[in-house]
Amino acid sequence: MVRMLATIYQLLATGTVCTKRELYYLHLELAQTPAYTYAALDDISALLDADPWEMNVFNTAKGLIAGPLMLTLSCGQTIDCNTRWGTSVPLDVGSVVEIQLTAKL
Repeated sequence: MVRMLATIYQLLATGTVCTKRELYYLHLELAQTPAYTYAALDDISALLDADPWEMNVFNTAKGLIAGPLMLTLSCGQTIDCNTRWGTSVPLDVGSVVEIQLTAKL
């Protein structure tokens, strides 16, 4: 748990993010299974009274977005979802600050 706390501190200090799966692979020598890492992360969340995304640890992106949609993230990056195969859902959906949509609702 101490090594994971150090990693979380580094994520927060540098403003970077990682997935739960990446956290497992960062501490592969200490964790027997991914479930062990996820349980330790849950314990750390309870200890700090913070959700994992508040510690810059996110679930792996699942799903695609496709259509006449532009997303603007808080970092200034724009994501164009108007692709044939779709675009991955951003890990931090809370960082979406603007949605531009040309479709009729």
